[in-house]
Amino acid sequence: MTYTATKPDSIPIPVQPSQLSCYVLNSADETNLAVSIPWRNCRLAHAYTVVVGVVDGDGDMEIDLELNAASGTEMMTITVAASAAVGDIDEATVSSSSACANLSREDTARDAVNIEVNGSTTGTGGVMLHMFFESD
Repeated sequence: MTYTATKPDSIPIPVQPSQLSCYVLNSADETNLAVSIPWRNCRLAHAYTVVVGVVDGDGDMEIDLELNAASGTEMMTITVAASAAVGDIDEATVSSSSACANLSREDTARDAVNIEVNGSTTGTGGVMLHMFFESD
């Protein structure tokens, strides 16, 4: 049996803002991780990272939030500085507000946020990425 959540259209996001968080590991090679959006009719309103594992000093860790898939339209970008210490916070910069809008779990072209990580040559350390969504 497959379980499918039932959510009425009148409450696309039950609590606002709603948050999705995940651990993002620094990577020497481009790494992509897709995170599915569980709500209807929402937008990515804000994102930030908190360093939880010291980032190496060989280069910055760049995190691009892309619409739906690897190489999708860039929504937001975050740069975590080389040698960032545990507890450091970095805010996202919006790249495309139109890409951040009209997100929905029922639209296969707009139902996920791809997290693309480009780190330094050694790629050590990691962050907690927090993404905040609001009704659109």
